[in-house]
Amino acid sequence: MKKFFIIISVSILFIFISIIIISNKSVKNNDQSLINFFKKNEKEVKILRRERNENDLFVLYQVDNGDIFMKWFTQYRMFRNYYRPIGEAFSSTKFFNTYNTGNPEEALIVLYGDNSSLNAHKVEFSIDNITISENISNIKYVLSVYRFYKKDPGAANIKIFDTEGKAILNDKH
Repeated sequence: MKKFFIIISVSILFIFISIIIISNKSVKNNDQSLINFFKKNEKEVKILRRERNENDLFVLYQVDNGDIFMKWFTQYRMFRNYYRPIGEAFSSTKFFNTYNTGNPEEALIVLYGDNSSLNAHKVEFSIDNITISENISNIKYVLSVYRFYKKDPGAANIKIFDTEGKAILNDKH
């Protein structure tokens, strides 16, 4: 009987702790859950784009003053429908930016930004002597995730092109 009581107590404690963790610092992969999460710090939030990559969720969102942010979430191992936040970046340019991070096994680069007024045709960036090109001519908000299975490849050199292949300059480039 004592063993049964211990098992029940530990199970209830585990469930209680799990509910607290999930309810306070996690989201589901849907607009309403994300908006509720971001509204803890902002008055108005608009989800511009979401992208899943392996066990991660990346969200491009805009706050009431027009600023655009990219938030990175990773999936809980035990609670596969929930994600916890692990990184965030603010677009310091009017158009595109990259978020770079990594660990000893892999590097992660997220290209994100607003293409609604620029109407760029292609974005290209070079990392560690590798050039990656993406057609963005019909994409209003760009959110692309690239994984490199090696150590940090360094900073990305972004180039933005119009439909004629001419480089478009912005604040940073």
